[in-house]
Amino acid sequence: MKTIKIFIASALLLVAQTSSAISLSFNPAAANINTGDSVAIDLMIHDLGATGAPSLGAFYLSVGFDNTVVGFDSVDYAGFLGNTDPAFFETSIATTVNPDNVELDNFSFLFDFELDALQSADFLLATLNFTGINTGSSDLQLSVFDLSDALGNDITSGVSTSTGLITVNQSAVPLPSLLTLLLAALVSSYLGRAAIKIRS
Repeated sequence: MKTIKIFIASALLLVAQTSSAISLSFNPAAANINTGDSVAIDLMIHDLGATGAPSLGAFYLSVGFDNTVVGFDSVDYAGFLGNTDPAFFETSIATTVNPDNVELDNFSFLFDFELDALQSADFLLATLNFTGINTGSSDLQLSVFDLSDALGNDITSGVSTSTGLITVNQSAVPLPSLLTLLLAALVSSYLGRAAIKIRS
């Protein structure tokens, strides 16, 4: 009987760990824009502790994209690891832009109880801004180099990631306005009458 109880407890623990696996995703997961348009993509983390451990103390990851389809513009870090203003000395942030990916590195100087109070189970890590440069589709690929909890423990193992997608369509050629068409018709009519008078 004791063996059965231990087995059941172990199984329940395994289920609990599996169900609470940390994941990263993009929001929106798929975006459609035209060439020349900009789009903001949120990078989200899920299934951490809600106002309690485990909280996120640092992340280092990269987002890959097709640089023939979209261009990376900028990134805005959320404040759930601390104030992003260097003057407050709450976070250390580094962004490395490569031709086909951008590396995001954010380390918090806050105490664990401060991070517990700041973070919910799901929250925004950063917002990435892209511009469509050519027609086509660009996957957004996440590579996780490091995730650490508020105590500095590595929690990278078992993290699942989702792929994003940006589809860029050709911008529509603007049709001539009604006023432009009327002006063109009037000018054409005037030139036609002038030509008739000259001939006569």
